[in-house]
Order: sequence, then structure tokens, then C-alpha cells
Amino acid sequence: MGFFHNFLSLAKWNALNILVVFAQRIVLARLLGPAALGAFGIALNASTILSRWLSFGVGPSTQYFASKSVLRERNVLGTSLALTLVVAVLGSSIAYVASPFLKSTVFAQQPDGWQIFWRFLPYLPAMQFAMVTAVFVLGRNLTAQYAVIQFVPNLLFLIVLLYAALFHGALQHAIAGQQVLWASAAVIGIVYAYAQESRARPDLAVGKDMVQYAMASWPVVFLRFGTARISVVLGALYVGAHDLGQYVVAVGLAEALLIGQGALSQLLLNRVSDAGSKADDLFLRLMRLLTGGLLVAWLVTALVGKPFFLLAYGPAFAPAWSLFTLLMGMSITRGLFQIQLSYLAGRGRPALGSLAQSTEFIVLLVLIPPIAATLGVTGLAIVTIIASMAGLIVATIIVQRQTGVRLADMFLPRSEDVLMLRDRFRKSVK
Repeated sequence: MGFFHNFLSLAKWNALNILVVFAQRIVLARLLGPAALGAFGIALNASTILSRWLSFGVGPSTQYFASKSVLRERNVLGTSLALTLVVAVLGSSIAYVASPFLKSTVFAQQPDGWQIFWRFLPYLPAMQFAMVTAVFVLGRNLTAQYAVIQFVPNLLFLIVLLYAALFHGALQHAIAGQQVLWASAAVIGIVYAYAQESRARPDLAVGKDMVQYAMASWPVVFLRFGTARISVVLGALYVGAHDLGQYVVAVGLAEALLIGQGALSQLLLNRVSDAGSKADDLFLRLMRLLTGGLLVAWLVTALVGKPFFLLAYGPAFAPAWSLFTLLMGMSITRGLFQIQLSYLAGRGRPALGSLAQSTEFIVLLVLIPPIAATLGVTGLAIVTIIASMAGLIVATIIVQRQTGVRLADMFLPRSEDVLMLRDRFRKSVK
């Protein structure tokens, strides 16, 4: 199937997934309130960051090799699962050894967050298997199966939260719901992956190539979650749990807007890794469409979204609205940034993306302490936007040097792009 056919097929599921995620986050905020949500948010973000950092690049390597048409008959799945098992054991061991340090630093001001994090930690392997099997399925262009892996666990989490709304112990149900999400995503992912490659066995030759690519892409993985998630973890050192809960709502909504874009960037990686420079026109067209689409979404949301936000979240989270409108700027820059990173990874140069992400990461580390300590969560949002803009600028320079394209070709929307998308959509619904 073609790229746009896969994207439109995935978009149908993404629309449902976005609705479920929005509902999930609204119910979670209503159940917990700002302070408990702040504790839950730092535990969740710290767990997610650790799961990605300690995966040692196996996820991107799996998708890169799974998308290679010349490797369809090789044991990519068996090799990636064997590598995931190794890094899951190694990563969990490192996480437990490092836990006293994390407790005394990251969670020093957030004791409730630490208790939640400690209950999340045993699910680190499930997070890693869920990630690897999902990107393997997507690498094989099985968009419907990938969408199910994303949708069903989120739906199960929402069901647990709705059950909690009827009984006491909301925080305990929220923790259990998150654990169910990770475990179910891992199980569904493994089932779908084995259905595609039922005789999966580790392959030493493929393993050597995958490890080499994984090590090259690990810096990118290490830094990929810098903007939104690291800002929550570092922000916990300078703001209280109540204010952090406001920021968690705002940044969670800003990230939710990128659910569809995240899948789009993964599909682009598949196409570029298989087609090489022949996919450059597709990359540029996606950049232009995304620039226009995200700007329109930001404008419409800022103009008419506040009443709906307050109706959904209630007056307790009113301060989160202004943070959300600020952080939508991060959604725009981050969305474009991820497309550029996928393009570079697809061309076999993931390490170049790490230069841009290093810039983003350094800006966060340098600016969060003085600005968050002075301006609180508003300063945290401002630094997040500055960091994502810095990453986008550096990534744009790198892509320009690789392709020689003009800025206008990359960012200025064209009517022909919209017409092309309209025609593709019409063909897909016939």
C-alpha cells in the first residue's frame, strides 16, 4: 500500500485514539485533582523516560530493519525480541540500582510521586516490549494492527478510570490503570508481531547490524523525550505538586495533539529508509502540510477552546488553560522537529538528529533552574517552547545541508499540497 493510503487508514484509528486519550486525561484530572495529578505525572514521565533511555536504541533499530523490504524474509522480529529481553533485564537492573539516587534527587520534593514511581518500576520491561513490537508492526506497514496496539490499552485505562469514578481509591485505580495499559500493549504487540513472523528466531548477522544501528540511534532516543517529559521531571525540583499538576494537564494536552503526527513520522521513516532520496519530495510536502495544519489548529483552539476546556476539567484546572495555549507552540515546533528526525533516521543518519536534540536538552538543563525557580510553571512552559524552537532551528540547518532545499520549500504551505491531500482522501473513501 502507498504512503498516503497507510496514513489515511491510520488516521481513522488515530481520531478514535485521540478522543479516548482526551477522555482519559479529563477523567484522570477530575479524579485526582491538581496535587495528586502532579505526583502521578512526575512518576509517569520519569518511568517513560527511563524505559526509553534504557532501551539502548533497540526500538528505532527494529523499525528501521523491519521496514527494509530486502530484509522481509530475515528474522528481524526474533532478533529484536532477543535484544529487547537483554536490554529489559539490563535496564531494570540499572533502574533499581539507581533508585536511591532518583529518590534523593528527582523525587526529593515529591514523596508521593516516588511511591507511585516505585509501583511503576516493575513494568519497565512491559513498556519496552510494547514499544519494540509496536514499531515492528508499523515497520511492516501493518497500520491497522499498530493502531489497535495504541487504541485498546488506552481504552482499557479509560475503563479502569471510569470504574474508579464510582468508588473510592481514585489514585490506586489510576496506578492500576496505567499498569494495565503497559501490560496489555506488550501482550497485544507480541501477538500481532508473531502473527506476522510466526517463525521468528534470533539471527546473529542481523543482530550485529541491529546493534550497530541501535548504538548510533541511542543518543537520539536518549534525547527524544527531552522537551515535554524532561520539563515535568526537572520542574518537580522547583514547583510544588499542585502547580505541577496544572503543568501536567497542559503538557499532556499539547502532546495529545501530536498523536497523529507521531504515527505520521513513523510512516515517513519507513518510506525514507526503503526509498532513500526518492522520498525527499514526500518529506518536504509533509513538512509544509504540517506547518499549515498545526498553525490553524493553534489559532482555532486559542480562539474558541477555553469554554470547552473549563467545562471538561473544571475550575480547579483553570490555570492550566493559559499554560496549554503557550505549550501549543511547543506542539508546532516539536511536530515539525519529529518529522525532520524521522527523515534523518530513515536516511541512515540518526546521529545527526542527536545534534539538534542535544541543543534542545542543553537549553532545558540551563534555563529551567533559574526561570522555573523565578516564574514557576509559566517559566517552565516558556523554557519548553524555547528549547523546542532551538532544536527545530538546528535540525533545519542539518536537513538543509543534507538536501540543499530552501526554507520556503520546507515550511511555506502550498495550495497544491492541500489539493493533493484532498484527492488522496477522496480516492481512499471510494
